[in-house]
Amino acid sequence: MPQALVIDDDRTIREMVRRSLEKVNVDVISAGTADEGLEAIRGESPEVVLLDFMLPSVSGLDVFREIRSLDRRLPVVFITSSSESNVAIEAMQLGAFDYLAKPLDLPKLNALIQKAIETRRLMNIPVALPVGD
Repeated sequence: MPQALVIDDDRTIREMVRRSLEKVNVDVISAGTADEGLEAIRGESPEVVLLDFMLPSVSGLDVFREIRSLDRRLPVVFITSSSESNVAIEAMQLGAFDYLAKPLDLPKLNALIQKAIETRRLMNIPVALPVGD
């Protein structure tokens, strides 16, 4: 079963994501801090990460950069409050997969996570290049 990691200091958000993704057969790993999330990436190898912008004592963008240093191809979806749209745009420019605004639209969340998982799966398929004449 594919795994999604949600990094958010709000336990309610983590639980809502877990319940929603469970319905589309995605296993959810929860992390309440950036350090827990980075440790989960190292130990669990999730197919996608949901990352809150506003984590205690650290910026979501800083965590995103660290995730990129661990795995450049890991799709990261930011969770933002609507007042942070400029930060979401910056994250997209840095290579984030997408972003979702709070309150979370769960059907959109499910569809986006499934799309990210499929993208990750396709990135891991070796490409055979034709041999030149």
